[in-house]
Amino acid sequence: MIDPLAFVGALVMLLGLPGPTNTLFAASGATGGIRAGARLIVPVLLGYLVATLAVRLALGPLMAMYPLLGIGLKLALALLLLVMAIQLMRNATDRGGRSVTGRAMFFATLLNPKAPVVALVILPQGVPHEWLYWMAFLALVPGLGLGWVLLGRALGQVAGASHALVSRVSGLVLAVFASVIAFSALN
Repeated sequence: MIDPLAFVGALVMLLGLPGPTNTLFAASGATGGIRAGARLIVPVLLGYLVATLAVRLALGPLMAMYPLLGIGLKLALALLLLVMAIQLMRNATDRGGRSVTGRAMFFATLLNPKAPVVALVILPQGVPHEWLYWMAFLALVPGLGLGWVLLGRALGQVAGASHALVSRVSGLVLAVFASVIAFSALN
């Protein structure tokens, strides 16, 4: 039997860690406010749902047979994050534009390295009431995402950070994540 508290704890620890999706949540909260950040929860939920199902049903077995597929997916994520980093930095002076879109959040989450860990390691397989674990996973995502939005909003207000500064720092963080992921794919 799987310990529910250990399951929830593992999900909170993994999904709460800084990463591409959470960086974008924080950037959205800092630059667009709580409402703008909260609008990004649905694309993130869809991204995680599609990614975990795809990994569980198809990609996991395929990546085991064809390791180059995993490398290709990591490089695709690194490229996507680099493009988003450049967009954030370019939009740093555009106060009227939305620097973080639902589409960007969906794809950042779809390719997020956390999704395979959730799908293959944390979510149990073949246990009674497996759907309850999936529901718990999907129920935790909005709360954690909103937490990052609130953190971004608070940091933006406390630090008095300008939209340009927040966008540039967020872009830099995404570029670092892209570099780390690309390096791990090539090693």
